[in-house]
Amino acid sequence: MNGNKENLFLRKLIHVAFSLFLLCGTYYLEKKTFLLLLFVCFLAESLWEFIRLKKPDSLPRFLRVKSLLKEREAKTFTDAWYFILGILIASLFLWEAWLQALILIVGISDTVAYFVGKALDGPKIFHGKTLYGSLSFFIYTVLILYAFGLSKVAGVVYLFL
Repeated sequence: MNGNKENLFLRKLIHVAFSLFLLCGTYYLEKKTFLLLLFVCFLAESLWEFIRLKKPDSLPRFLRVKSLLKEREAKTFTDAWYFILGILIASLFLWEAWLQALILIVGISDTVAYFVGKALDGPKIFHGKTLYGSLSFFIYTVLILYAFGLSKVAGVVYLFL
């Protein structure tokens, strides 16, 4: 990450806020409208990524967010692009409880895992991920699955804890 802790917090806040925005969309929009919204978001994100990578000086100043990017994102697509693409593809196959749970897992469990992993800084298990961060991801995932009535899936996930 090129930026400081405040920028990291802002990045995570944007991540959670966009996830909650999408979650609200699943409640208030019909599936076709939601898919259209996601497609427009994906196109806008893709356009921003292309301009950011090819002609960054042509972006308005407020869209130059280098301080929010991870180092590996400097020359490639950001995680936001993959996030929107993943939700868009999942939305083609899932709806209601499944999609809502997925959005929260990606938006909330991932963010909680990051902060727990940084705060507790336990043993690293793979790719720099901590044991405590990974456990918190699984715990929040199980709670989200139960909250959406997907207890059979949550039970399977729980077996791996």
